[in-house]
Amino acid sequence: MDVERAIADYLGGDSLACVGQRHGCSPQTVLNHLRRAGHDARPVGHHIAGRHYRWRGGRRHTSDGYVEIHRNLVEPEFASMIGKRQYVREHRLVMARHIGRPLSAHEQVHHKDGNRKNNAIGNLQLRIGNHGHGVSLCCADCGSRNVIVGEI
Repeated sequence: MDVERAIADYLGGDSLACVGQRHGCSPQTVLNHLRRAGHDARPVGHHIAGRHYRWRGGRRHTSDGYVEIHRNLVEPEFASMIGKRQYVREHRLVMARHIGRPLSAHEQVHHKDGNRKNNAIGNLQLRIGNHGHGVSLCCADCGSRNVIVGEI
């Protein structure tokens, strides 16, 4: 095994498994040589955007119609909004960027036209709590009582 070349491959973005396969050894052997040379391994699950074989540009569509953005494309000030699977829903990110702060878990972002892929800021409304489907609430007499349901 060419240790210097294997380390260069890993530092260039390839995974331990990929480097090991290319050089005819196990990922653990590559890791051992990497540590002896004074380098640390990347955290598990980390990859350099664009180099991982499954990277698709950082955007994906969920089965329920939303668009999600990968953590590599999210500014650090909005990192608290990133979910367990390393993605944040695009409409929430657009709203957070618009108001200049991360959204809380109890804040909901509503699509006015019902199209979950239309994440233009003009199509989004920030709401507190669950908002239901197809209606918006407005005050009929500018007070906190007598709320009526209106068309969106």
